[in-house]
Amino acid sequence: MRDIFERTKNAKLDMRSIEKLAIKNPDRMIFQGVKNPEENRIRHHALYFSMNGDYKKAIERATKGIKINPKSAYLFYIRGRSKGDIYLFDEGIKDLDEAIKLKPDYADAFVEKGYIEQRKGNPESAKKDYEKAKKIDPSVELPKEEMVIPTGLTFKFIVKPELTKEHQTGFRYVLLHESGLSQYYKIIDINFSRNFENGQMLIKIFCPESIVAIERLKEDEFYNQMKEKFSDWIVNTLKNSEYECKLYEFNPTVRLA
Repeated sequence: MRDIFERTKNAKLDMRSIEKLAIKNPDRMIFQGVKNPEENRIRHHALYFSMNGDYKKAIERATKGIKINPKSAYLFYIRGRSKGDIYLFDEGIKDLDEAIKLKPDYADAFVEKGYIEQRKGNPESAKKDYEKAKKIDPSVELPKEEMVIPTGLTFKFIVKPELTKEHQTGFRYVLLHESGLSQYYKIIDINFSRNFENGQMLIKIFCPESIVAIERLKEDEFYNQMKEKFSDWIVNTLKNSEYECKLYEFNPTVRLA
C-alpha cells in the first residue's frame, strides 16, 4: 500500500488502464465504477490512510472522492468504515447504508455495518448484517475479536474564574446534548466544585455506564481517543466563553455499587 501511495501521489492512470484493472479484478470494488483518474487516485489514498490507522485523512480523502463521484459505493464504504473506526457509529452506518443502496450485493459493506452494530451493543442487528454478507459471499471473513463493555470515565478540569450559575447551566446542557459523549455513555454526571483554590473551579464529569462495546485488545486505544476528543471539546467550549480551562485528571473508572 505504501508503494501504491507513493506511485499515485501525483501520477494519474489513464482511464483505459483503469478500465483494464476493473476487468482484471471484478471482485475488487476499489477498481469498479471509477469516474476519472483523479477519483482513482483518491480511492487508493483513502484506502492507504484507512489501513495505516489515519482514519481522519481516510475520511477526508473519501469525502473529496464522493464530491467527484457521488455514486461510488466504494468511497461510501471506505468512509463509513473509517468513521466506525473512530467511534462515529451513526455516521458510519449512514455511509454504509448508502454504499449498500448503490450496490445491494456489497458483502463487505454488510460486514462493516454489522461490526459497527456489534460495537454499539446491538448483537441482533449485527447478526442480521453478518448473515446477509455470508449469503452474498460465503467466503467473506467476519470479525473474530472478543467484544467487551468498557469501564466508565472520569474527567476533571480546572477552570478559571469560577463559572457563573448561568454558565454552569449552559455548559451542562451543551455537554449532554451537543458534545457527542452521550453516544458512548448513558449516564453523565457533572459536578462543579466552587472555591477549589485561588478562585478556580474544579469540574468533574463522571460517565459510569457505557452503551457501546469495543474489542478487548483496543481498550487502551478507546480510552485515549475519548480523552483526546472530549477534553479538547470541553476546553475549547469553555474558552469560547472566555474561561481558562485545562484537563486536570482523566481516568477509566470502575463504578462502585
